[in-house]
Amino acid sequence: MQFNFLPLWYKEKKSKKKIKKIIILIVISIFIGSYNLLNLISGLNTLSKGKTLNTSISSFNDNNKKSTEKKDLSSLDCLDKFKNIFSNSDDWNSVKIQDNLVEATISVNNIENFNDDVKEIEKNDNIKIQKLSSPINTGEGKLKFQIIMGVKN
Repeated sequence: MQFNFLPLWYKEKKSKKKIKKIIILIVISIFIGSYNLLNLISGLNTLSKGKTLNTSISSFNDNNKKSTEKKDLSSLDCLDKFKNIFSNSDDWNSVKIQDNLVEATISVNNIENFNDDVKEIEKNDNIKIQKLSSPINTGEGKLKFQIIMGVKN
């Protein structure tokens, strides 16, 4: 047996407050759930972008390593051939390697040695002369000239 000492309007007001509280909790949980879902989706997008970025970076690094290895090998080949050709010259004042080019300043005893060296380079199929300066007399009885050579492709 239940005693009803409360008026009916009070009971209805109390039940309406309960319904309002439940509706507010549902709306808040929907907002929190949608916020968490959006964060999850953006995190997954960032993760997938990071993976594609990592794969593109690694492929770029692999391609870059391959191209630099090719450049370095061709520069070293050019330097090796350069050493073989100019092994009879008296002085190497400076040698600079840059990409596929070898730049050198060389001193020789006479004009015949200069002509022989240039003809030897021109005979070589793998090396091309990019720039050749005319020999300058240094005053010590030697001729100094500058040459820039590259690898033929």
